[in-house]
Amino acid sequence: MRIAIIHHHLHPGGVTRIIESQVNSLYSLGNCELTIHTGELPQYFSVNEAVAPVFVSEFLQYLPADLSGEMMQDRFQKIVRYLDEVAGHHDILHVHNLNLGKNPLLTLAVYQLAKQGVVVINHCHDFAEDRPQNHAFLNAVIQDFFREKLSDVLYPPLSNYHYLVLTSQEHKRLSTYGVNQNRISLLPNPVTFSVNINKQLHKEMITGSLGINHALKICLYPVRAIHRKNIGEFILLSVLFRDRASWLITQAPQNPLEIPEYKRWKEFCRTYNIPVVFEAGNKIDIYDLMPAVDFCITTSIREGFGMAFMEPWLAGTPVIGRNLENCTTDMIRNGMRFSLLYDRFSVTFKGEKKDFGHLNPQQQQQIIKDVIIEPGIKEEIYALNDFLKKFLEPVKQEIITYNQLVIHEKYSPENYGKELHGIYQKLSGRA
Repeated sequence: MRIAIIHHHLHPGGVTRIIESQVNSLYSLGNCELTIHTGELPQYFSVNEAVAPVFVSEFLQYLPADLSGEMMQDRFQKIVRYLDEVAGHHDILHVHNLNLGKNPLLTLAVYQLAKQGVVVINHCHDFAEDRPQNHAFLNAVIQDFFREKLSDVLYPPLSNYHYLVLTSQEHKRLSTYGVNQNRISLLPNPVTFSVNINKQLHKEMITGSLGINHALKICLYPVRAIHRKNIGEFILLSVLFRDRASWLITQAPQNPLEIPEYKRWKEFCRTYNIPVVFEAGNKIDIYDLMPAVDFCITTSIREGFGMAFMEPWLAGTPVIGRNLENCTTDMIRNGMRFSLLYDRFSVTFKGEKKDFGHLNPQQQQQIIKDVIIEPGIKEEIYALNDFLKKFLEPVKQEIITYNQLVIHEKYSPENYGKELHGIYQKLSGRA
């Protein structure tokens, strides 16, 4: 089977890691010729090009929002010609995040090829419907400019157009969009993490390198600090527990649109002497950080698969933080145990009880300032949130070991490769 894997870029991140996992797990099974097609290829992409050659076309990159009508038409035709040539040498086009709205011309071009009979897999990691700005961009290009009905392009009723989703919740979502169930496959991401260290020795190395108190616990947020990661909530927790733990976040955003908000949070922490360590991942590799800390935390308000709920356990580090049912429902059904997740973080804002994660950054900063300046606010927050009383309690080693076994059994790269290989066989008529 000849498979073309397509994504806008191969910079470090969730989708790139999944592409790497796809290639590695499929290669071990054989019977697949793989190529990768992308708009941007960084030097540190780890896939062996002898296994999956990489082809770069600038037309697969994120689409600039300021193209003239003539430039839009010209670029669209170039994308169609490029993909048409790729399709001529492959059985399946496997496109990641096609409907997210990063390049509406690519979305439209794949749809047109699918109408001509090309077999397409649309691998949905995220949805434009959750991002109003992205959805508006899709609508402006596809519906307003090209006069195509957006819902037909995103969710065409074509038997050769198949969807992969990461969770059962997203499976239900596609059904509500009118996609026939036999054209949707649930394929959870594979989860891996290699570790062989002495946790205590590594923790001493980290505290020395980062200049933090070795007597405190360490709480790590292993993400890029973008808006949906709800950084304000992480900072609020760091204020509430500053005497019990050091608080680290690994990376700055790469998206230029995200950087101003991130800088405001860094300046806010400097102004109010909040000792969060930003960009810890620039000083210490994540594979050294994650196994050495006491907890990994997630305060995110939106995720696709939710790797943050899984990967730390393999590093021997328990996960705490905000529960996201669209992610954890499947994990719990498969046997995972989460003892330190909360569903809501209640605060009082302008006399009303609110979920802190639903406030905007300015409102969140006001709450945090109140906690710092007015001692009674901290007690009020504790009274509203029972989970805070046990939040940094140690997690038993037997739970860590149990969750590791579940991950190895249910989310292994080997199982992932077999599932994906079976989907390819079915779609290419070789099952």
